[in-house]
Amino acid sequence: MLIVNRFPKLRELTLVYAVNVVMLYTFSLWFSFEDMSRNWILYLAGGDIVGVLAYIIIGAFVESLLMIIFLTLSYSLIPPSIARGRFVLYGAILSFTFLLALMLRDGTYVGVDDFLKTTNMVFIFFAVSALILALAAEWKQPIRAFIESFADRCAVFLYIYMPLSLLAIIVVIFRNMGQNQ
Repeated sequence: MLIVNRFPKLRELTLVYAVNVVMLYTFSLWFSFEDMSRNWILYLAGGDIVGVLAYIIIGAFVESLLMIIFLTLSYSLIPPSIARGRFVLYGAILSFTFLLALMLRDGTYVGVDDFLKTTNMVFIFFAVSALILALAAEWKQPIRAFIESFADRCAVFLYIYMPLSLLAIIVVIFRNMGQNQ
């Protein structure tokens, strides 16, 4: 069996990618707007704020691509008898719990001294919550249906965030072209 045949279908990739995009873009933009309301407005011009937001959106775009590549490669290594038809379920669970754990990590970070302590707690949270959700989804069809429905509903946000990413790339290209002259 070719390894290419073990990759998920395009629709499955799109749904899991949508979960990544919703989590990463929303988190990035939320904290950007929070920082903007606190201090960016005081010392940055409007064009500079647009530039900073463009870089943040591009960062979220790259992170979401790296996450889906990692999930896809991981999925291709799992035996087909276990993984068949479950990419959306497990991909959404892993994406949601991992990114939620990182968001919690960011919210609980208080200093360099607590770095290892909070990081360990967050990754234990990730492992336990991903395992519980995966087991619950395997045992209870409504939970599985809810998770897959959540991924399906996240796909709507691709129509917002992907054009926004393209716009951010255009802004960064024009900003960098203007700085070289």
